[in-house]
Amino acid sequence: MPLFNLNRKPKAEYKIVSGRHENLDFVGHYDFKLLKYKSKSSYPYMLGISIQGFATDDRKLPTNDARPTIDVFEDKLTDLVKKSTESIYAGHSFWNGALEVIFYIRDYESVIKALESEAKKKSALTFTFRIDSDPRWQQLDYLTYTR
Repeated sequence: MPLFNLNRKPKAEYKIVSGRHENLDFVGHYDFKLLKYKSKSSYPYMLGISIQGFATDDRKLPTNDARPTIDVFEDKLTDLVKKSTESIYAGHSFWNGALEVIFYIRDYESVIKALESEAKKKSALTFTFRIDSDPRWQQLDYLTYTR
């Protein structure tokens, strides 16, 4: 047995990314070690969950008062994704009044059902989601590119 497995997900190394996109500030954190992950094709789908409905400042970033509510809601959705399918949390970013949470997943059918069911529940925050085929994780490359 080798001392380490290059296909195993490496220990996370989150870095802050920030800049401007379409004349609006963005800020986030992503796991940069995932850029070198050897088994990307084992998690061929990118799941993006966009959380809205929180208070923002004049730059359309969340207010300090909104952060605890956002964090709890993100944790709830993260737990739901992890229970629904094998997944890797890549990170998140705030931009234009929303929090975009990014996962790479093996299977999407069960997570669609779970997220659709959760979206029907009454909550202070709302969310939408999308799933894209991204076996080379190009979306993560784009999101971690600092502008």
